Amino acid sequence: MTTTYTFYCLTLAFLATALVTSTVICFLSFLKLHARSKTAEVGVNWIRASMTITCIWLIVWLVEASMAFHVDRSDITGPSTLHSVLDHLEGARTLLGVVTSATIMSTEAELVVTLKQDVTIKNTRTLTWALWTFILFLGLIRFIFYEISLTTHDAEVIYSASAYMEMALYVVICLIAFVPFICLVLYRSMLPNSIFFLLLIAYFLTVGRLGFSIAQDVLVGIGADQHDAYLTLPNWIRIAEAAVVGWAAVMTMTIIYSAIPKPKKKRPSRRNRLSTASDMSFNCQDTLYWDALTKSSIESNQV
Repeated sequence: MTTTYTFYCLTLAFLATALVTSTVICFLSFLKLHARSKTAEVGVNWIRASMTITCIWLIVWLVEASMAFHVDRSDITGPSTLHSVLDHLEGARTLLGVVTSATIMSTEAELVVTLKQDVTIKNTRTLTWALWTFILFLGLIRFIFYEISLTTHDAEVIYSASAYMEMALYVVICLIAFVPFICLVLYRSMLPNSIFFLLLIAYFLTVGRLGFSIAQDVLVGIGADQHDAYLTLPNWIRIAEAAVVGWAAVMTMTIIYSAIPKPKKKRPSRRNRLSTASDMSFNCQDTLYWDALTKSSIESNQV
């Protein structure tokens, strides 16, 4: 019991610190994006979406872990309201996790395309939107199957189908993650070295996080009971998931924040530049010369 209590406390600590860190990064990113919103060359909407969805996902995950800790400590057995809410939170967290992974993947692709300073490419952005919509559609179907399995008696077949769909979703996202990697390789010469290596690290973090989720589904996800799925996880899986999956997403957010270009100083208009240049072209001697010339021309006209 003490070991389980320790693992729960460590899991909650990992999730709480991840949530605080992601909230700070999200706030700083919104400030940084607001400063360059009018002349932004990066996927501002994608970055905002990935930051916001990641924070919401971590909040749901933290609530689920806290409720599971309470149920486990209270030794509540049998059907209850808390068990039912915990099962529904598991489905919501999985759906948000899939959407978060797809959004971060799309943000990485958008960053690669736009940071090469060529905003005329629309095919890649259309492909990104299409893939994101496809993943969201599959995630919603999996969520519906999961909810049906919770509200229907003897629905092991439906739950197994939802479990296989979850693993298939992560495999699809992992395969689609090659899109930002291909863009990164194609535009390597057009990106600064610092930005290239930052996005490369973010890409490997995303693939590693997805690989862990696939391995978790293969080891303990498929074939498990549809009720109390989070409670029945081994302790090491629960804390490893919070440490690897949760913090990998936070580190990816931090890298995306670092890759956002700083706001450019607003350049004066051409008229102002010409006016300033003409003003700077006259010195004190020029002024005296033109004053004398004007005075002589006035006197000659009077004569």
